[in-house]
Amino acid sequence: MKTYIYLSKTKIEMLFGQVPRQRREKVSAELGFNLGVLAGKIASQIPDIELLSSRASIVSQVLTEEGLTGSLATDRPWVAADLICQSIRLPQNPNVFVLCSKTGEGVTLLVGSAANVVSGVPAPNPFLGFSYRPYIAEALKAALAEYESMQLVVSSSPPMTQALAGSDLGDIIYYASNLPRSEQMNVQLIARRLFSGQSQHCSKVHLLSPLYVALRE
Repeated sequence: MKTYIYLSKTKIEMLFGQVPRQRREKVSAELGFNLGVLAGKIASQIPDIELLSSRASIVSQVLTEEGLTGSLATDRPWVAADLICQSIRLPQNPNVFVLCSKTGEGVTLLVGSAANVVSGVPAPNPFLGFSYRPYIAEALKAALAEYESMQLVVSSSPPMTQALAGSDLGDIIYYASNLPRSEQMNVQLIARRLFSGQSQHCSKVHLLSPLYVALRE
């Protein structure tokens, strides 16, 4: 059982639709799901969290079986990881969902649409997606500029002039990780890798677009 805090409906449905029906049924049976029953519930207008979470499990299993998932340290296109994260809120852009994980090995940002937060307040613009790297970079740069003007960025951070003026995504990710954060939480996730590299101030930085995020027991 998983307690989901984020489910990307667009990714889940897109990937699920690419899995052949026979394989869907085989994997769902292995995981103990009855897709026909769940689909019938959706047809009767019961909230679709149960169906989405089931499909997320099936998609995750297929990605793993295909060898497409790996740890942050690998070059696999999808990342499966357990992380200690903190939420970053962007008041000037409530459409964006951001989680940050900082360790001695580097910085990881998970960024997506706030419309996919489970049981969350509906996003003002739920049709605006944040799985596209340029959109994410611009949203983070706008947040950095706003926080800098309010002098809320951690004082020990190096000057942000280059990150705000340039297009070095590694530096943008690093500086964004220094924005005010919430309390820590242990999460389990599968996410699409959008960027893995470095910044001037950190040897390893990652940008991920989550398929799902669940609280870790």
